Amino acid sequence: MGFVEKEYKIKLFLKNVIYLLNDDACNFIFMEKRVSENQKEKEFTNESTLNYLEYDREDAKKEIISLTVEEYVESVEDNNPNFNNDSFKVFVKNIKDINVYIKIKIRDIENKIVVCVSFHKAEYEVTYPYK
Repeated sequence: MGFVEKEYKIKLFLKNVIYLLNDDACNFIFMEKRVSENQKEKEFTNESTLNYLEYDREDAKKEIISLTVEEYVESVEDNNPNFNNDSFKVFVKNIKDINVYIKIKIRDIENKIVVCVSFHKAEYEVTYPYK
């Protein structure tokens, strides 16, 4: 279950993501092949969405850099105990006439690690708290 963070926190998050992803030293971890349990249909996988959009990980990175606070949907906890307790931020961005669900987090700001676990066609209608 997700929760909505304050707008200023999302703006700061985006500022940091943009800064990190524009740095050549950033380790951008992009889960191209990830399929979550509830994504049973192939059209909702990261890989099939990239193929549909004719995108590679660099194109996805550019879309993440261009995210706005108005495209923010919610935040969700990271259940992996091996990483920091920061939540994933969820955005839905219209790209080439499809809504793309993007779930990202800064895993480690000092070591410049940004993780994108979801970049796939949105399965459901969403509410944008800051639109």
